Amino acid sequence: MVASPAAALVCDGSGNGTTTLNWQHTGQVEIQIRTAANPDGRVFARGGATGSAPTGKWVKDGTFFDLYDMASMELIQSVQVNATVLGCVSNAPGKSVGVAGAQHTNWLDHPTRWVCGSCHDHVNFETGEGHSAGNIALPDDSKCANCHVPVSGDEFDRSVTGAHLALYKSAQLPGVVVEFKEVTNTNPGDAPIITYSVKSKNGNLNPADLNRLRFVITGPNEDYSFYALEDVRSGSVAVGGNWVYTFNTPLPMDAEGSFTVGLEGRNVVPVDLGDEVSDERDVAEPPRIAFAVTDATAIPRRMVVDDEKCESCHLNLALHGGGRRDANYCITCHTPGLVDIATPSESVHMKWMIHKIHRGEDLENGYVVVRNRGTFDFSDKEFPGDLRNCDACHVNNSQQLDLPEGVLPTITEQAWWSPTLPEAAACLSCHDDEDSAAHAAANTSFIGESCSTCHGEGKFASVDRVHAH
Repeated sequence: MVASPAAALVCDGSGNGTTTLNWQHTGQVEIQIRTAANPDGRVFARGGATGSAPTGKWVKDGTFFDLYDMASMELIQSVQVNATVLGCVSNAPGKSVGVAGAQHTNWLDHPTRWVCGSCHDHVNFETGEGHSAGNIALPDDSKCANCHVPVSGDEFDRSVTGAHLALYKSAQLPGVVVEFKEVTNTNPGDAPIITYSVKSKNGNLNPADLNRLRFVITGPNEDYSFYALEDVRSGSVAVGGNWVYTFNTPLPMDAEGSFTVGLEGRNVVPVDLGDEVSDERDVAEPPRIAFAVTDATAIPRRMVVDDEKCESCHLNLALHGGGRRDANYCITCHTPGLVDIATPSESVHMKWMIHKIHRGEDLENGYVVVRNRGTFDFSDKEFPGDLRNCDACHVNNSQQLDLPEGVLPTITEQAWWSPTLPEAAACLSCHDDEDSAAHAAANTSFIGESCSTCHGEGKFASVDRVHAH
């Protein structure tokens, strides 16, 4: 049995969330609910060998779901579900696909030296070296389950679920969820006014109490070139149950179309990890809201990739210390003109960077990014899937040519020329050999690119055909 999402979503500050229980067994089952206030349990659902049952909006931190075989009333599995705000804005982490496998509980109730040692390879079970504080030797697997019970109810202890508890599922993290309500004062040259709310799973928060809350204005939404980042904690004013912040940075006088507001935020929360108390980052997912500048109504930026596709491989993907999440927020900073600090600089434009990272060892010239925190060489990375499958990441046929009007060139000082026009930048970020560069150059003029003549959708060498797999 699994809960999907693995932590119940609470988006209104009530402390109560929802999830869905999915199970697979050899016979009829009964699921009971158990909490600290009602330890004896009560029946939640009964069903066949395979089934699914959504909860109501009543799941709190420390809710247990116990799966019983109805024929024998033997306890098969216990699943503890806490609450979270992760997933209120973006896709929920720990969201299962399909039903639980028939042998899903083996990892819970059959700990062995072989299985555990496949990750914990610093432990010598024969001598006990590296095994717990007492260096306990285990000549066989018969005693593993004595200490490593499936579920204890405690976090970060020696139980199998406690020792492998993902931080976002901890009941100790109240979470940070921000909702944009309205953006006003948005004419060219104006300083936008943002109305928003900020909550934890347990109620409203004061932005001044957070460790970080920074708003980003970027635009135009055809392709981002303007970027303004401001700390809003001290400048926000309470209005009713919401907060209002007026940007210090005005919109450009020549701003056109629509722009976007995003954010990065977090709190720092002391978390009891069992053997120590550690200050952990409780990070907000970044919402976004489009607002009209000269458009009649706001037009959001086109969606090129879906973050849920990223997380089908990367789980709960978060970078730069965990504060940047969701690929569609990353592009607010990783714009066509963004470069690293190398000389000559390397582009970290989103499409250039992500294509190159995933192409990795198959690049002719490698990909190295230099930051003030170090040098990062992606030249040995191997993509585990099929790179010809653009749909593994892209949505809305966004890999197809022609590209929309307004998409900007990429600054590419380490490539054959700079800037590289938008369609060539997409292709040459992966195909970085000399022949491909010559081909792109031969089909580019002062007027623009002619890539779609052959590679446009439906053409004889369309993107789909040359990437056929």
